[in-house]
Amino acid sequence: MIYISVAFKEEAKPLLQQWQFQRDKNAPCTIYAAKHIYLLITQMGQENAKRALEALLCYRPPQPQDCFINFGICAAPVSYAIGEVLRCNHLIYRRQSLRLDSKNTCILQTHDAPCDTEQPHAVDMESFALFQKALPRFARCYCIKVVSDHFQPQAASTRTMAALLHRGVSTLKEIVHENSHCHRS
Repeated sequence: MIYISVAFKEEAKPLLQQWQFQRDKNAPCTIYAAKHIYLLITQMGQENAKRALEALLCYRPPQPQDCFINFGICAAPVSYAIGEVLRCNHLIYRRQSLRLDSKNTCILQTHDAPCDTEQPHAVDMESFALFQKALPRFARCYCIKVVSDHFQPQAASTRTMAALLHRGVSTLKEIVHENSHCHRS
């Protein structure tokens, strides 16, 4: 199986359009399921993300060959274009650091609140907590972020989010295709 997490329903919309997901109404969290994919909507923030992922992992425990993908928006320095797709492999939260097995070298820093001051790296609010839980449980982990703003959180609106994320869907689809052998019959 391929487990994909997003923070918001708006981030899920382009994915719901790509695959034939059905909402799992029996799940203890917001999960959509397709043939070989689970889509988890965590809500904003590390605590929400951690609780939602824990609930999914208890409800649908991963197998050793399964993979995990976190997909969504991020703020980034002006050196990154709005809509640019980032494949992040180095995650930072305060003085802690996690590395994903990836050929890419993009750093993503997790903050506890929307960040409105310039930072040296891309920033989100959920990834670090998600990958703390996911790394020991999944064979492969990926972090795909799309730049939504340059540390102007008010610029990231639900009206523009889906259009921005469509740019990242092709990268996500490549990863899903590469890992399609992960699914269980």
